Amino acid sequence: MCVCARVRAYIEVESCLQVVTAVAVHSDAALQAAHDSGLLPALIAELDNSDILLQMNALELLTKLAVFENGLQYLRQHGVVTALANRMTALSEDPLASLSLPGKLLHTAHVCVCVCLAS
Repeated sequence: MCVCARVRAYIEVESCLQVVTAVAVHSDAALQAAHDSGLLPALIAELDNSDILLQMNALELLTKLAVFENGLQYLRQHGVVTALANRMTALSEDPLASLSLPGKLLHTAHVCVCVCLAS
């Protein structure tokens, strides 16, 4: 596959994930449908991708979920919050971690604010 075709395919997938995330925040049923489609689990899996840019894009979309109570609960249930917290404590082990730190901090801040508001 040529580079242009890979870029086009990536853009199509990214656009699809943006739409799915935007819909998922509106109700529990929409969130469940996004999960059942396999797209949210695929988005979560991108956090483990070796490509730092893909990780950052996935983190940005997941942060939009974390702002809403049902989205935050979903991220907790699927281990995303715990995994990101663990990664924050292990930043010194990853040479590229400094690149993803701002996005991880933003996500963590959103989660903290949501937890404080829910309490």
